[in-house]
Amino acid sequence: MSTGSPININSIEEFLAHSLALKCETEDRLQELADCLEEHNNLNVAHIFRELQKLAEDSVNEIEQLAEGMELPSIPIWEFQWHCSNSPESACIDNAHYQMNTRQALELAKFNSRRTHRFFMLALDEIPIDEIQQSAQLLLGYEEKFTSRIEQLLKDIGDEDQPMCTDLDPPNTPE
Repeated sequence: MSTGSPININSIEEFLAHSLALKCETEDRLQELADCLEEHNNLNVAHIFRELQKLAEDSVNEIEQLAEGMELPSIPIWEFQWHCSNSPESACIDNAHYQMNTRQALELAKFNSRRTHRFFMLALDEIPIDEIQQSAQLLLGYEEKFTSRIEQLLKDIGDEDQPMCTDLDPPNTPE
């Protein structure tokens, strides 16, 4: 894993393998969050994560189309060229809470989206391979669509501070 050093990706196959892993993780994390929040009856936030999951799924499908006919390398997790210490989408679960409100969920998704956006921007800035440049530009467009949807949802809920979701069945701790 890279943490600040330049991205060392030397082929379109390697770039698409990174991109596919990143967006598949995004989709998986959003699905896990939605499932968990549905289980805890936090349905408004679960709905938001389901909508964002669908957008991530669209990105995965686009990458799969770009990679059609190519053999993508299998990259061990410790060799991914992320610009942070772990996958750009990993904070999605690490900072989630089953009682989170809509604003908290959207801010978390926005944070992760910015990290993914940065990965594609670094690819544009640091990898002078035409095929990678074209693919990174396309994927950056998908990420910007994802981010603009988050921004619109944040705008729709306004500045009001929403309470945390009420836990109708809180954990019982013996005294």
